[in-house]
Amino acid sequence: MLTARDLGRVLPSAWQQRVKMGARQPYRRFLATVRRGEDDQKFWRYQDVPAILALWSDGLPAGRAHLVVVPPAGAPRDELWLRTAAVLGLDVTGLDTDARTPNDSLGLVEAELLRRINERVPRPRRTPALTRHVKGRFVPEALAGSAERESFVLPERHHDWVRDRSEATVADLRASAYDVVGDLHDLLPADPRTGRTPDDATDDELLAAARVVLSRLDLADTPTLDGAVAAIADELLTHR
Repeated sequence: MLTARDLGRVLPSAWQQRVKMGARQPYRRFLATVRRGEDDQKFWRYQDVPAILALWSDGLPAGRAHLVVVPPAGAPRDELWLRTAAVLGLDVTGLDTDARTPNDSLGLVEAELLRRINERVPRPRRTPALTRHVKGRFVPEALAGSAERESFVLPERHHDWVRDRSEATVADLRASAYDVVGDLHDLLPADPRTGRTPDDATDDELLAAARVVLSRLDLADTPTLDGAVAAIADELLTHR
């Protein structure tokens, strides 16, 4: 069973998750790298839905490979869970589905601040323990909510190639024998919308968020962005 959602939402989310894991690459450069198929194909290794299904369904009877389409934005929160449970044959009556460890989604200022903090962490000191601390404690307890929650978009200049790729994916899947739960049309990106990206975050916005983080970490305030980022990075390195 594989879940998939439209690339217009996958790309911003994938960049953010990489930043939580320690990535330093700016958002605009990440998008350009994915478009060109660089980065040793790492992104497409996990996001090429037809290729993944073909690999893991090899030898299975027809209909035993299931594709669960992630509902579009605005759908009921439990719709993906209900679709997954239907494939598994689970009775969801009475089940508690409240998240115990939510995966905090960051706004564009918070995400860019974390990327800049990552730049101050020497690569040899980026340990698995540090990554666990960042994702499990630092992001939810210190970073999330340090700035106004402003989601970021896929820039309009990337929409055409993302839609072309998505249409090819949907065509491949329609011609397959996989069991599809949901509407394949939901794998097509929504129309482009205006908005900012993490690359647009200003130094003033980043400094304001960094000072909130410093306060939450009981660290001394600092009037400069470089000083604040350095202080936060130094504190994180005590958890390596």
